[in-house]
Amino acid sequence: MKTVLSIAALLCFGALQGCSAPAPANVYAATPETIFAILDQMDIPAGPQGPMGTLDITKAAVEPKTISWTGSGAHAVIKCTAALVPLDPARTQIDVVCGGGGPSAGGTAGTVSDLARFAMIEQVDSTLRGRPFNWETVQLRAGASLMETLPQMQSEALATNREMQAAQAQTQAPAPAPGEPSVDPTAGQAEQPVAPDRGSVSPVPFAE
Repeated sequence: MKTVLSIAALLCFGALQGCSAPAPANVYAATPETIFAILDQMDIPAGPQGPMGTLDITKAAVEPKTISWTGSGAHAVIKCTAALVPLDPARTQIDVVCGGGGPSAGGTAGTVSDLARFAMIEQVDSTLRGRPFNWETVQLRAGASLMETLPQMQSEALATNREMQAAQAQTQAPAPAPGEPSVDPTAGQAEQPVAPDRGSVSPVPFAE
């Protein structure tokens, strides 16, 4: 496995002005093949400090054009793709896009995707430049968009919490007294149902 630190030497590869003139943050002085080889072996940490949190991460690569990472869990799926665009024989531009979210994200799914994108950009850049991942950089980039949508996120989170509480209360309804038919379709039939009078309509569904 190639060390990620080797990319530092490639940042000044090519024309001499590559070490003196500022370049766009997503442009690297290396070929797509070199960058692909490094990103293909990139270790993405899982956990609160990882770019995709605690989601299980899988990778899909199309050499040497794109690499995708999909984080999936019980309540969310996020996919980030890095496209490697050659600018010249010695420079490559990396464009990262992300999509997805969770069922409870609602209208803030775009914000979740933006946060994942900022985090994955930092993951890619820190790997290629041989430096530690910096969450402060992610927070600075995502801060404005998160603050704009914070009230909406709080409102939707509150609504989701109320729905969960209502569903939980319904599942914890008291059991019927012995000999009475259950109104819960998951509880099954009563052991000794009361026989209805002839000509009357049964208050419980007829079991086929």
